[in-house]
Amino acid sequence: MYENDSIINEIHENLSKETEESFAIIMDILKNHQPLELIEYLSIISYFSNDIKGNNFLTASQMEFICGIMLSIRYDVGSNYNEISHEVIQSLLDNVKKFFVGFSFTTYTRKLLNANDDKEKEKQFLIASLANQYGIVRGDAQAIQLREQVLDLFKDFDEWMIKYEGFTINDAITFIDLIIDRYSEALFNYRNQLFKQSEQFVEEIYEELRKTNNKKSGNIRRFLKKYKTNKGKKELIQFTIVQLFEKSHKGLLIFDLDEVIQDEKIQEKEKFIKFINRFCSPLNQIENKNFKYPTDDNAFR
Repeated sequence: MYENDSIINEIHENLSKETEESFAIIMDILKNHQPLELIEYLSIISYFSNDIKGNNFLTASQMEFICGIMLSIRYDVGSNYNEISHEVIQSLLDNVKKFFVGFSFTTYTRKLLNANDDKEKEKQFLIASLANQYGIVRGDAQAIQLREQVLDLFKDFDEWMIKYEGFTINDAITFIDLIIDRYSEALFNYRNQLFKQSEQFVEEIYEELRKTNNKKSGNIRRFLKKYKTNKGKKELIQFTIVQLFEKSHKGLLIFDLDEVIQDEKIQEKEKFIKFINRFCSPLNQIENKNFKYPTDDNAFR
């Protein structure tokens, strides 16, 4: 099946080296930036990017991977973290994508190098495919299908769940819907606010420029020439949105339990608190100590 193992070995070594280099950069970024602020930034940008055709900011498995790495790091509460910037986010994004490509390919090459004949190589190729499927692919079922599956699976175990978890499967579904709706509303309103503020700000700029005697200013003439078209105006609005986002996004996805209970008028307070605690992934824990690859056990996932 594969006659020239030396080529496979060379590809494996080169990709392994590049993958390790990307992992080192990812670790450096995640260690030196406030983890909750960073994951909030990535989450909001991913939400905004979903509506852009062909855009793939971060896949679900890549976000899980980043969270898994964060849970493997021992953060110092008193650390002076670096500021999050476009350059940092782009470097993280580039290296996560490069890491996943390298991980996927080296999963195959590593398996193939350990096989001695074509039949064994076919077997190892299948094993590598399954490993990549587990580590990378998400979204193999619709949310409504998953909901029906878990409801059918756990509906007869309410007594056991109350005793050992503190809530039933119906409670869990209710709380999940509540959190999704809360985040969706917050993100939707925030996005609309950003667009509205940006459009208003740009209109004010144009209005001020129209009042100015632009014959005396070459800078104003160049500005109007570049941005007077609909395309130019759209670019200016997009630029303004980015600037406003950088100054206003912090804390959008962070919530306090008591605040949620009050805002959402939750009657089953103890159940809700137990549900949240059950699915929390606290920083500086030991569960993800050896986490490195998407196929490793990940407490967050």
